[in-house]
Amino acid sequence: MVRNGTIRNWGAHGLDASLVSNCRLTDLRVASNAGKGISVGANGSIETCGATGNGDNGIQAGANSTVRNCQAAQNADAGVSTDTGGNIIDCAVQGNQQDGIDCAADARISGCIARQNAGRGIVTGDRALLANCAVESNQGRGVSSGAGVAIHGTHSANNSGGGVFAGAAADVSDCQATGNGGTGISVGDGSTVAGCSSQGNGGDGILVTTECKVAGNNTHGNTSVLFS
Repeated sequence: MVRNGTIRNWGAHGLDASLVSNCRLTDLRVASNAGKGISVGANGSIETCGATGNGDNGIQAGANSTVRNCQAAQNADAGVSTDTGGNIIDCAVQGNQQDGIDCAADARISGCIARQNAGRGIVTGDRALLANCAVESNQGRGVSSGAGVAIHGTHSANNSGGGVFAGAAADVSDCQATGNGGTGISVGDGSTVAGCSSQGNGGDGILVTTECKVAGNNTHGNTSVLFS
């Protein structure tokens, strides 16, 4: 375990434990390092840490790791990045120069805020679960996900790209997409969109392909004519 410290202004990574499994880091402040801010290997735990102004990803975690109650801001790459099976809980990412949160397949992301990042707000691979997040004012899409994902209770607003994008067999429910530059909610074949609100977006309100279920949604004031 590494806890209760500050690491700043190193010419390489701030804290590099990428070759260490089952590592636990807590209550660290890592800033202005030339490489990654914080990095752990598989099955790691990063809690209540902050990574600001680093030259690569702010926080990077290996497979099946957990990042909880952390902040990542103004890093040169992604704010928080995880390998397969990552868990990101109650984190805030803002003003990073690439994506806010970038996860591989089978991720679990909940209670997070992704705001004003130069790339997309939250990016996931296939089979991810995204719940109760706020994704605002990013330069790319608010949420960009793969196939078989579940996206629930998430608000995507004022992003330059679309609000919520998911691949085939997605389940998108109880979400809001407001004032985005592109389509509010877009899903692939065999997906479900239910109980969502999509308003004032620069493209379609809800865009679906084949064999999709669309039920109980509220769409108005979108630029395109499809489900507007």
